[in-house]
Amino acid sequence: MIAGRLIRSFRQAPIAVAWICAIAGGAIALYHLRDFPWPHDFRSAVHALVQLSPLTGREAIKLWTFWAWSGLLIAAILRKIEPQLDAFDACLAGAAGIWVLGYLMGSILGPIGLFRGTTVWLLMGFATVLLFRAVPIREIRRPGFGVGLVILAIALASFSLLPLQLTSPVVPWMDALCWPASVQKVLTFHVYLPFDNDPYGWWPPPVQTPGVELFYAILGLGSNIHLGVMAETAAMVPMAALIIVAAYRWGAALFNDGAGGAAALLLFLTTIFRRMISMRGSAVDLALVVIGLAFFLAPRRSRVLMAMGALMLGTAIPSHAVNGSFGIAVAMAAVVAFLIEGDFRRALAGTICLSGSILIGLPYFAIATQFVVPGAELILLELVGIVVIIFGVSLLDPSVNESSFSAKSWPPLIGRFFLTAVTAAILYDLVERPGAMIYTEIWHNFPFLSLSALAGVLAILVGLRPAGVVTMFVIGAAVAPALVTDHFGWLIALIARQPADSFETYDLERKIAEYWLPFFLVFPAAGFFATLFEYLSPSIVLVAMFAMLLYSPPHAPGIDYDYNEHSIPINWMIDYSTLSEGYWGLTSDNRWTLGPAERQLIHLLYREIAAGRINASTHILHLAPELLVFGHTSRFSVFTGINDDTVTYKPTAANWEPVLRGGRARPIGRLADALAARPAYIVTQAAAPAGIKIPPPGYEKLLDQDGFILYRRSGLPAGHPVRSTFPNWIALSVAFLIGIGAAILIKRIRPMLRS
Repeated sequence: MIAGRLIRSFRQAPIAVAWICAIAGGAIALYHLRDFPWPHDFRSAVHALVQLSPLTGREAIKLWTFWAWSGLLIAAILRKIEPQLDAFDACLAGAAGIWVLGYLMGSILGPIGLFRGTTVWLLMGFATVLLFRAVPIREIRRPGFGVGLVILAIALASFSLLPLQLTSPVVPWMDALCWPASVQKVLTFHVYLPFDNDPYGWWPPPVQTPGVELFYAILGLGSNIHLGVMAETAAMVPMAALIIVAAYRWGAALFNDGAGGAAALLLFLTTIFRRMISMRGSAVDLALVVIGLAFFLAPRRSRVLMAMGALMLGTAIPSHAVNGSFGIAVAMAAVVAFLIEGDFRRALAGTICLSGSILIGLPYFAIATQFVVPGAELILLELVGIVVIIFGVSLLDPSVNESSFSAKSWPPLIGRFFLTAVTAAILYDLVERPGAMIYTEIWHNFPFLSLSALAGVLAILVGLRPAGVVTMFVIGAAVAPALVTDHFGWLIALIARQPADSFETYDLERKIAEYWLPFFLVFPAAGFFATLFEYLSPSIVLVAMFAMLLYSPPHAPGIDYDYNEHSIPINWMIDYSTLSEGYWGLTSDNRWTLGPAERQLIHLLYREIAAGRINASTHILHLAPELLVFGHTSRFSVFTGINDDTVTYKPTAANWEPVLRGGRARPIGRLADALAARPAYIVTQAAAPAGIKIPPPGYEKLLDQDGFILYRRSGLPAGHPVRSTFPNWIALSVAFLIGIGAAILIKRIRPMLRS
């Protein structure tokens, strides 16, 4: 009898089984990894937490509070517009909507200097009073099966990610410092200059991601965080949660709640949690893409959701051009599916909305190509895009029943044919074309994920997993980009006016192989596990899933976990290693990257900003021994937002890397020309070559410490200082109170106007 009750409980409480598997299985897996080859030291980890968490924890609390409350206010606005909107969708739209708001506010108000903390707090105070009663926090219900798996996935990710965030004032992954430098320029100078917002200066213009940069900027402005690097790292845990919830929402839109929960867990088979800690657009933009797609394709014809989906897809383009463009392509495939189903009105509305999305994203392409146009024209593009989206959703008829289109028999046959053709082409490339690099690489690096995704597609094709024509079209379109690059790379190179083996075409393939394709394979794989949930006991399926997630097969020595599928405990151990050792071990400080001399340099530069000698247009000539992100090359642009024009000995002009062409960094042979331009400031970290004198006549020395020397041109006049470089809490509170006062006034005047 007791055994029977245990068996019944096992079958009827899959979420409890999942938690038991995660806790017990994770503990056992960690025990087996106690000799993990990466260096780790418990005492160093604790010391780092004690030393840094008072600062990083305070900034995290500020940012999380601002993000949560601003997201709820956006949710309240959406519920005001459409009262029938589901509370979960409204809150998710609000959480991602602050990203859209940051990009649009920065693009429209940034060039005129109004994108600042006081503006954000004024709007917050205004919205808080007007919308408080509409905030959808009273409709929280007990989570169902899929949402329960989402909560578990967030807990599994946060287990190592939260302490890693608290000990990482600078993002702890790869060469990701150009983006916080762009954020810092906005925070320091209170201005966003679309064609001059790259203070780092090493990489060419296409590397910029203004959508992400302005998102982090609004988080920093709203939470009064003064450093762009800390605005990024403070958002690390909520960003991981947003990615997980986004995967759930997209999986649920394609299949059902169980598939959404499975998608949240299957993210651990990708490398997204290794890569998103860099907070770069290529990783985090995927969340915005799939939320936008889920809202754009929502079966219930919601004008608010379609509009928010189109705005998110438009913002995804400047957040990362590859992901955003592919997201638009997948949405276009869905529009084709609408036409096949005979839903012409929805297809027309979707087409117009996507046109608006492209208009919102167009300024990025002007920035990337340095096709300089007046700022007013860029702002006009954004506004026209918003108007086009509003017009598009006005054509949507919310009263139309989805079943009137899904009841037809022949559209699913077309969808099945399309998905079969894409799958057959991929399998053909795997078997007959070993040179088809991307699919072969994915199959080798992500075996469990690839097999599960293939099983999910086969389940759809044979009818075990019910799927509509829209689902089949978007899955086929999402996994097809590598087919295009493998078979039509020459055409892409021709359109881009670049050689077929150029950095641009190579980087496109890398982004597909490392980010896009592994992420989107999760969803057909989730469809497979959702099918198993229906045909088998969910508890048994979850046990099998956790066996796969917690105990990956032995890897070859020297495997790079940033590129290969690995278990959750291995990811924890890698984070533990970074937690205890720090990431920036080749710099002066393995967590901050800054030594005492560079801190003093940054202090002096801020003093010059306060005196009005440095503004958003100032460029500093910087002589460095080499361009080395992980070394002692100065990072003053990252912490001040001042433009860094680097001249370096390495790499030389003979082997100047293609990726550096188009940036402001120059080989040492260009030093004489740079000095002849009489820059306002010069920073040196290396001796000048023979025959060149630094400083030239007419400069005074401000700093000479540990190899860092700062010169200022003599007689440089003090100008109009940046007012309140970092606004204090009094200024922000006054702005908030003014917003509250305006809202109260409107609430009192409104009844008078109605009468």
